[in-house]
Amino acid sequence: MAEMEKNNNDDDNSLETLNATAFSENLIIDLILPRLPVKTLVRFKSVSKFWYSAISSPQFAKFHLKFSIHKFIILADYPPIRLLLSYDEHNNLNDSEKLGFSLELCFTKQIHQELHQILQFQPEITPSGVVEFVGTCNGLVCLYFRYFDLVKDKTLASFAVCNPALHEHSEIPNPDGSREELVALAYWFGYVSSVDDYKIVAKFVLFNGDAERETFEFHVFSFKSWGWSRIYDLERVCTTFDRLTREVMVVNDVLYWTPLLTSTDRLRPKRKIVGLNLAYDQVKEFSWMEWLFEYINVDFFVINECLTIICSTLNHYDIWSLKDPNNWGSWEKLFCTSSNQLGSMRIVNVTCTGKFLGRSYLPERFKIIDLSKNINVEPQREVYFPGNLVLLGTGDYVESLISPIGLGKSTKKEDHEV
Repeated sequence: MAEMEKNNNDDDNSLETLNATAFSENLIIDLILPRLPVKTLVRFKSVSKFWYSAISSPQFAKFHLKFSIHKFIILADYPPIRLLLSYDEHNNLNDSEKLGFSLELCFTKQIHQELHQILQFQPEITPSGVVEFVGTCNGLVCLYFRYFDLVKDKTLASFAVCNPALHEHSEIPNPDGSREELVALAYWFGYVSSVDDYKIVAKFVLFNGDAERETFEFHVFSFKSWGWSRIYDLERVCTTFDRLTREVMVVNDVLYWTPLLTSTDRLRPKRKIVGLNLAYDQVKEFSWMEWLFEYINVDFFVINECLTIICSTLNHYDIWSLKDPNNWGSWEKLFCTSSNQLGSMRIVNVTCTGKFLGRSYLPERFKIIDLSKNINVEPQREVYFPGNLVLLGTGDYVESLISPIGLGKSTKKEDHEV
């Protein structure tokens, strides 16, 4: 009898130990691991099957984003710079960090496959092309590669989405890859929360040898279905525009595409802004506000989840915000600031909270500017670069566990450091 009671006590103690261990592991998974950097979490996957399963889950990857530190990513074509800029709560930029991932290698295999025959018989030809910055979202960086083959007289092109922290990437070919003359000239990449899908929206130009008869097409790529779909309604609406900006803004899953302004725009009262609902691929037109013609330059951004316009004159800037996305007439001027606030700097990016990354030349430098504050505030720390940069683009970047390989099918993986 005493032996049975002892065994029961041992069983109870073992059960309590197991429960305590499980409870402790759940606390670690829920409260501690989400605050750790990606490199550490990748190592921790080998601790146990439970940790591997938990850290690899999409739910954990999304939760981890809430604790990730926002930085600016800076990509330059010449010199080939791939850097991250972090900043503190006082808008001081910290020393730049090198991005430990070669973005160009996302396309290396595709280039070599296409050019293998040429290189075999003409080794003096060096594979080269143009890598363009499309955008960033949740730790993913989207790029577009174009290479013109002079021998075969065709253009090779494809998109790629990579996660520099995980050293992984997925390659996305052009729609209808047999048409080499189809080249993307404007694009957007991001996450559509209402349908839990990552998408690429692109305006492609169809080069047919006659510049006056070139046509364009709009296509949307869904990572969930892993395929392109053509948006004919967007093409019909956009026939009134000569050109569209590369910068595309998205608020509440609606994409806003604005026209490039020219000196003749005052004579074009039918100028519109195009809207595309990314959840349903529905197109909507928005009227071009007459008061915008009072300004020399107009730039669209997203600040605090609101569509925002930064308008400049010779001596000041006005910042307008669309307070209600369902009411196009709800534009409201947030504040006005002197041109001296920016000085020689040009705005190249905006944080989600409305702080502007400014860039100046000679010398090449970057600085965070808060236009809503008085110019007499304490100056912020700047970051300098030698020479002048040929900038590909800048974006908001966070380290994340979201794998581009998990976004769709037909993917590739590289594990390399530079």
